[in-house]
Amino acid sequence: MQGFKILDVPEAGRWIARGVFKPIPGMCDWIVIDQDGRSAFIDTKSLGNVNYPYSMIDPNQLKQLRAVGDRCPAGYVVYFRPVNKVYFLDWRILSGCRQGESIKMEDGVELGPITNFRVKKIFSCQETNILFPS
Repeated sequence: MQGFKILDVPEAGRWIARGVFKPIPGMCDWIVIDQDGRSAFIDTKSLGNVNYPYSMIDPNQLKQLRAVGDRCPAGYVVYFRPVNKVYFLDWRILSGCRQGESIKMEDGVELGPITNFRVKKIFSCQETNILFPS
């Protein structure tokens, strides 16, 4: 996809009873590797509105993304269906959201329409500190 290697991270889980498998949320859905060998840890979401509610942020997942997020891009790639746009929400943006709040799509980095969003922008925002200037 656009010159990137995309690795699907399998779901983990455990058997809690005969025939009952309980999924355990992992750090991410995908690991994206660019041509220079840099990695991004991405979880994908799709929403029917233009705000990302606090209630949809998994604290355990956020803790795991934070552990790698200082060294590479890590966060959610969210498809906002009403506007047909995809945004990258870095783990730091997700960490700043509090109970009862929502993250506006404009708080993230716009990647483009769902049919042709730009994966490279996930790496560009990390390099240039677009999200968090010094």
